[in-house]
Amino acid sequence: MDLGDEDYKVEPTQNSSQLTQYAFWASADFRIQTGVILLDQRQERVFFVKNNRLGVRTFPRGESGNIDALLGSPVLCVEAMCGYKCDQLALPVLAKEYREPDHKAVARIKDELSDDPFYVTFDTLWDHTTGEKWAQGYQLITYWYAAVVDNGTTR
Repeated sequence: MDLGDEDYKVEPTQNSSQLTQYAFWASADFRIQTGVILLDQRQERVFFVKNNRLGVRTFPRGESGNIDALLGSPVLCVEAMCGYKCDQLALPVLAKEYREPDHKAVARIKDELSDDPFYVTFDTLWDHTTGEKWAQGYQLITYWYAAVVDNGTTR
């Protein structure tokens, strides 16, 4: 595969960070969760839950040791929290590319729908294990989905 000129210098963009340029992590350093923006049938209201870790009300999030099950059925955690059946909502696909020679990031909405994650966030998860002097730090990756409450249908 030809990547172009060998003298090409990679330049940081507005979406890159000097903090992670030379970082290396093991798979055990990561925790994966899903987050769901849950809307009512009219898509006028959103559902929040109390997040004890953050100490605020936030969008529902789910965790599991089985990543395939978690990413394959992201609304299951929300159904357990709200008690109603939820239907995953397909959203327009966002495409992103970099334009040369100025390395400008360009995003556009494609004319197709997908129920894949529409957003990904990164955070640090501090796990305060009982009996340990120091908290364990993990890189927390959240894949965000959208869903609609199926009113009247309980789980």
